[in-house]
Amino acid sequence: MALLELGAIDFIFLYRSVAQQHGLEYLLLPDEINLKKPELADHYATVSVEVSGKEPGTYITKRGAPMIYGVTVPSNAPNPGLAVRFVAFLLDGSKGLEIMERNGQPALVPSPTGSYDRLPAELRAFALPAK
Repeated sequence: MALLELGAIDFIFLYRSVAQQHGLEYLLLPDEINLKKPELADHYATVSVEVSGKEPGTYITKRGAPMIYGVTVPSNAPNPGLAVRFVAFLLDGSKGLEIMERNGQPALVPSPTGSYDRLPAELRAFALPAK
């Protein structure tokens, strides 16, 4: 980021949220390659890349997959009731989602989760059981 801001390089690859938060111009990649759509998971998985493994000369194969961020209330939250209210604020379709979108974090609501049965009842409206 510093090299871009100094003019030492002309472009970088980074998350849309970072570009928006720094007031940078950006180009959105098509859904077929941007890893944004869960419904394109099978398509994303058709590509892979090898990265260095833990030991010299070893490699790990990483397959394409949707990149989805999550939000949760930790089990040891000091004020779980307030934490649930905050998550509901983020996801309820009004001001919270506007703030997230303005900062480059579009929401997927409702979103699938493998922990649906463990969600507080107040947050289940924002989720779906994972398939």
